[in-house]
Amino acid sequence: MNKRGAGVMFCFMAVMLIGIHYLITAIYLSGVQTWSKELFVAGLEYTGGLLDILSVIMLVVGVAYLFLGEKENKN
Repeated sequence: MNKRGAGVMFCFMAVMLIGIHYLITAIYLSGVQTWSKELFVAGLEYTGGLLDILSVIMLVVGVAYLFLGEKENKN
């Protein structure tokens, strides 16, 4: 796999981790009788920030791989 392919995969994994964080929060709050923005934000904070941190790291690595792949392709 070349650097561009690896970069795209890292970016895709970052998007998946963000989506999983929201899905976990929705599942956690599935028994709630009423929904509000404040409640969902509190649920996001309760489920933790590990997935957000990992997704940012993967996004940065993915963009770096894409940049290096394009730079390598120009030479």
